[in-house]
Amino acid sequence: MKIVSIGEILFDCFPDKKVIGGAPFNFFYHIKKLTDDAEFISRIGNDEKGELLVKFFNKNNISSNYVQIDDEHPTGIVNVKIDEKGNPDFDIVPNCAYDFIETNNEINKLVQADTSLLYFGTLAQRNVVSRRTIQSLLGKEIKYFCDINLRSPYFTKEILYESLNNSSVLKVNEHELKILSELFLSGYSDLHSSARAIHERFELEILSVTLGERGSLL
Repeated sequence: MKIVSIGEILFDCFPDKKVIGGAPFNFFYHIKKLTDDAEFISRIGNDEKGELLVKFFNKNNISSNYVQIDDEHPTGIVNVKIDEKGNPDFDIVPNCAYDFIETNNEINKLVQADTSLLYFGTLAQRNVVSRRTIQSLLGKEIKYFCDINLRSPYFTKEILYESLNNSSVLKVNEHELKILSELFLSGYSDLHSSARAIHERFELEILSVTLGERGSLL
């Protein structure tokens, strides 16, 4: 079973440090450690942060066969500010390299012929270029794992519908479940009822709702 992840790789820039992040990369990184057989599709800038990512890949024996280099757009960053109560505020910089993932024969062949499950999210679909690439890979005879990441204003009902309608597995948090319930149901009722309704509405095999310190619902 080969698992492939597509989407953003970026740096979370805190006041005192930079940390490699992006949900699709984090997912891929753990799958790679568990199975040693995974691939990651993304795009980074031809810049200092991009060079740091290449060095990280090489140091950790991670394949970059499907990581594109962008000469025009910078490597993705999120500026993170922490308030006096410890709550983070995220400034997700637009028009970064991962917004411009291009489709090509190599990516199409990987997903069509050598993939069992494709992981994707919604943030990388905020730009039409990456959105077209990701959505062109949907509808194949494989499993799809959608991990939505609803950061306003970087999602639309249309993007969510296309993503959920093609998903086998969906992962959301409770706040995101409430948003989906408002968009696709008659509204949010309670955790279990709304989760079951979304599960049935999109004919999902698995729905995971993360609940922070309260655990999760599967």
